[in-house]
Amino acid sequence: MSSELSVIDRAHEINASWKQTTDGLLKTACLCATAHQELKPDEKKELMGQLDFSASTFSKLAKIGSKDQLHAIPIRPLLPPNFSIMYEVAKLKDDERQAAADDGILNPGMTRADLTAWLSRRRAQGKPSEVSQPKKLIAKLEVPEDYDANLQAKLLESLEKLKAKYHFDMEKPADPTEKAFNRIAQQIDDFIRKEARRFIKQLKQTRMRALKGLSKEEKEQRWGFKWDEIDIPNDASWDDVQRALEVVGCPDQFDRIRDEALRLHGLPEEMVRDHPLEDHDEAMKAYKDFLSEESKRGSFGSERYREVFSDLK
Repeated sequence: MSSELSVIDRAHEINASWKQTTDGLLKTACLCATAHQELKPDEKKELMGQLDFSASTFSKLAKIGSKDQLHAIPIRPLLPPNFSIMYEVAKLKDDERQAAADDGILNPGMTRADLTAWLSRRRAQGKPSEVSQPKKLIAKLEVPEDYDANLQAKLLESLEKLKAKYHFDMEKPADPTEKAFNRIAQQIDDFIRKEARRFIKQLKQTRMRALKGLSKEEKEQRWGFKWDEIDIPNDASWDDVQRALEVVGCPDQFDRIRDEALRLHGLPEEMVRDHPLEDHDEAMKAYKDFLSEESKRGSFGSERYREVFSDLK
């Protein structure tokens, strides 16, 4: 075992704290974050089988638990007793989270729609001073043609940190790996949306066929879900897709669809099986790191993988 607590003990402790109150959710989130960090992949898989909620919920709770700002004053008293909304708050940048608190958006009765509308307005407005301020060039960075790739990656990482600290713009040359990754990431997201729509459509048809002798209007009434509750638009996020599946009572289908999409697009079975890929950003980072290593080795795996990366050869 990777720690003194057994998997069974962890599952019991997490399930015992799983209550729809702010304090209960935050306690559960901290326990999930600790388990996420400390357990080995096989232990984590064993834990998933003993919890009272899905692997996707575990991943969201772990993210909530990892955000120290959520557990301290002044943010904690403002959080709603709803883990999915709390997760949306956890995904905010630190300055956005504080601004939402200052603007009164964060409150125990808040809705996801409130937060989404506020965030859209804030990001659309931007920072006028940054937009209108004229720029000047103070340096140009050049390296030898055969510059070590790993050293280049570390250099760019350091520059990104300096960029955030000193507030300057940095323009990098087009990266073919980045271009290929963006293309395949879009294909993964499109597959997930399309497959989720197909599942919901088939589920509705199956339930309708079972309602023999009823009129179309009566069948629709028995189906009971409004179009806007289960609609999955072309720009739907993973969370949007999962919410639609939750509405029709099939939340676990998202894990199946997501894993199928990742397998079809070249991610090895062991990564799909053993790594925490419930969160979109975490999944795409793991996938991007994998593709980057594959492109360096020139190992393009399946025919579909070679097709996507043909421009890197």
